[in-house]
Amino acid sequence: MLISPHMDLGELAQRMGQDATHEDAEYLRDVLCETNPDEDTADIPSNVWQRALRTALALQLADELEERMGRPLDELIDENGNPIVCDYQIAFAKTDGSFDVVRQFQSSSDDEANEYAEQEFPGTEWYVLRDGRNINAR
Repeated sequence: MLISPHMDLGELAQRMGQDATHEDAEYLRDVLCETNPDEDTADIPSNVWQRALRTALALQLADELEERMGRPLDELIDENGNPIVCDYQIAFAKTDGSFDVVRQFQSSSDDEANEYAEQEFPGTEWYVLRDGRNINAR
């Protein structure tokens, strides 16, 4: 099968293995189009194919992580692969539209910050701020 942006994703998913999805094939197609454009998949050496599969999986996982965390990967992980911790505040709204910060803490994800706020102030209307911006309200 000729590698191109228009290659048959169903056929590529079959070549990847029985558990591969259409989405998996999209990621692999993108990798192959960059690394082996206009080649036939049958001519790609096994080690190159395996590297392309690993790269496609890594890109897919990175996209899923960004979506789950609500931030781009470069804001989540430093150049050494360590999580980046951000400063968060839990605040209540004042009648003039400003915020009254009642707790400051650090977390590596918006989801964790919201869970912490829910545990600390259950049943109340609070806001979680990161970099002074509201990321969620309850």
